[in-house]
Amino acid sequence: MRFLTLTLLFLLLAWPVIVLAESDELNGVYYHFSQDDASYTFRGSFFVELTPACLIHVLYDFEHLVKFVTNADSIVLLRQGENWYEVRYTYRGLLFGNKSTYRKTLKQEEQKITFEMIASEQHGPLVPKVLYSTGYYEIKPEKEGCWLNISRKPG
Repeated sequence: MRFLTLTLLFLLLAWPVIVLAESDELNGVYYHFSQDDASYTFRGSFFVELTPACLIHVLYDFEHLVKFVTNADSIVLLRQGENWYEVRYTYRGLLFGNKSTYRKTLKQEEQKITFEMIASEQHGPLVPKVLYSTGYYEIKPEKEGCWLNISRKPG
């Protein structure tokens, strides 16, 4: 479980730092970055020895989200319904501030969780404004565990 948490943290948060890398493999984590005009796409995958039900629970449930997204100043659940919720992440720095709201949707039959930024407020001159961000987590079961495929496109 600790490996999964560290790997997810790496994949979700470190991509802006290593965006210059095009494609690689690091300790069983496969990833690829591509650029199209002014936007970047990240795709990654890795194998975990968990059942699909356990993995989807860890990836989707809000209680787990606040445990592995540790660099946000706050994470607030705004609204929720059956198989979806909206969450706001707040980041503050000396010359930077951002509040982004995402909708996460569970697609149980497809073993997939989608996310889409639905609002963003950004202050500060140092970082380009994020206009949109979408992506998904997709679980592909195998005999001894699952492959987790991740795609994220911010722009």
